[in-house]
Amino acid sequence: LTSGTTEDRSSATINIDFEDMQVEAGQTVDLTVSGDNFNNVFGYQFTLNAQGLELVSVQAGAVNVTEDNFGVVGNSVTTSWNSNEALNATGDLFTMTFKANTTGKLSDIINLNSDVTTAEAYVGSNLDIVNIVLNNARDADATFALNQNEPNPFSANTVIGFDMPQSADATLTITDVTGKVVKTITGNYAAGSNRIELSKSDFGVAGVYYYRLDSGDFTATKKMIIIE
Repeated sequence: LTSGTTEDRSSATINIDFEDMQVEAGQTVDLTVSGDNFNNVFGYQFTLNAQGLELVSVQAGAVNVTEDNFGVVGNSVTTSWNSNEALNATGDLFTMTFKANTTGKLSDIINLNSDVTTAEAYVGSNLDIVNIVLNNARDADATFALNQNEPNPFSANTVIGFDMPQSADATLTITDVTGKVVKTITGNYAAGSNRIELSKSDFGVAGVYYYRLDSGDFTATKKMIIIE
């Protein structure tokens, strides 16, 4: 999509949101983009700077995109979409899957801009041009939560998910049934949902283990089982 030489940009804004998370080098990262006021939209385009992230695949949501709607230019991902029928959507618009070659918070790694393709959407029968803004979706009422690892039991790999009400340091401690510490992971994690992936090689042998999350005054413990 390209805009004409005479630009009639509305003061309105389309907000597209993403879930912030801690990214580790070598990790596969799903960046799900959602919209809260994606109404009467006939098209959009923008550039997403994603230095340290390598685009692997895309998955359609409310917006019926394919990999043909995306391009990679250096450290940036460009995307554009248009339709003859207006789209009214809330919730997940589409998901981009990346391989991370860097470590850090997703919100510090990605940046929506107009470097390659102008960040704008086309709304209404007159195709009014409106701004697009990428927001880190944070639940103001978010609380600490430690989730059950998935899958459990597991024989190869598992993921431990947890929620943080705000960015803070946290420590995940793995112990065996005797209380011996097997592994400790400490980091600064983003507000919202976070995940840590573990493999059987982190433990050595099959059996029952406990994992505890500590952050400030918060602590929670759950049990996991490794099978052969």
